[in-house]
Amino acid sequence: MRGTYQFLLLIVSITMYGCQSTEKQSPTPETSTSDSNLKMTCHVNFYQDKSVYITEQEHVFNPSSISLQIRSKEPSGRYIWLLQGEHYSVENLTSNKINEDLFNKAYLQAIYYSMISSAELLTGERWTEEEMVKIEGKWYMPYLLQGHDSKIRLMKNKSNNQFDQIIFQKDDLIYQVISYNLRFDKDLNKNLPRTIDIFDATNGLSSKKLLLQVQYN
Repeated sequence: MRGTYQFLLLIVSITMYGCQSTEKQSPTPETSTSDSNLKMTCHVNFYQDKSVYITEQEHVFNPSSISLQIRSKEPSGRYIWLLQGEHYSVENLTSNKINEDLFNKAYLQAIYYSMISSAELLTGERWTEEEMVKIEGKWYMPYLLQGHDSKIRLMKNKSNNQFDQIIFQKDDLIYQVISYNLRFDKDLNKNLPRTIDIFDATNGLSSKKLLLQVQYN
């Protein structure tokens, strides 16, 4: 109950228009499908207290299997983080030591849905359309994804019809995830975000804190 109450406080703080969802359901919020992998290299900045940890990684998205695989070489070994549906795992290929300070399941979900919704490559998802909300001066139409152990809302910017934001809630935790710096991919015929920011917005948007930034090459 506390997590739900905190999320409602967040929505109220960003000026909610209406108070009930329309309860519409459909396989996908006006997006296309893809059976191919989307493989990208990137630099990820992890903001830890007063320091920044920077690492180079490979991200492989697969919309048909609803999966994201992250590979990177860290000081403690070579890692594979995997999200497939609701299943999350991490493996160190060179050691039994596991670096859990970098990615968790919530981070992978935030990155996956930020990229795939922005690129309009969602497939096999169900959602509930809710009432419009105003976030930091812009109107958004929220789509609440179904079948997850967390609340993931894909936010469509009404000024340009782009999915450029996600509100992620898990228990008492709230993330605001923003994708931007679009570039056109001629193979997919889609615009892909070059940057994804994940903020901790648990205490409200006015005091949000940048947790990590993904910058794709």
